[in-house]
Amino acid sequence: MRVAGVSLATAGLVLLGITVVAIVVHFAQVRTDRALLEMAALLCLAGFILSTRMHERYVEGAVMLTVALIGCGKRWIAAAIILTCTTTVNLLYGLAFSRLFDPADPNKSVTTLNLRDFWPLVSHPLSIVNVALLAILLYGYFRNVTADTPSPPVLRAMSG
Repeated sequence: MRVAGVSLATAGLVLLGITVVAIVVHFAQVRTDRALLEMAALLCLAGFILSTRMHERYVEGAVMLTVALIGCGKRWIAAAIILTCTTTVNLLYGLAFSRLFDPADPNKSVTTLNLRDFWPLVSHPLSIVNVALLAILLYGYFRNVTADTPSPPVLRAMSG
């Protein structure tokens, strides 16, 4: 599919590139332990959300990093919960998809299904939730992280 002559894959990669540059430039200005973890979480999540044809496993880094950030505020607690839930459903989606193909049963037919999107009522709303989550987390990252924002106790203990 093309929009204004540009493929969605290309548009996603351009958006990802812009997002990566903005996140890294912001971190270079702030340079706190918290901003480093937030940058890593946002880069993992942006890579999963903005690139097309991503496998479920590519969001796992973002899940782990948001869990590490739960001491940094309600936004990260909510992000960890939401990503855990959407990742679990993504994995269930992958499991259901893999069950469509049974090498032991050559008569199993999947020709009646849209194999590119066979759970649209589940996958589309979850995709919207993940995109909204990325937008909210990016907004908070660019808005609230300053050089004098304290790091959570765990990060202070690790850096001291």
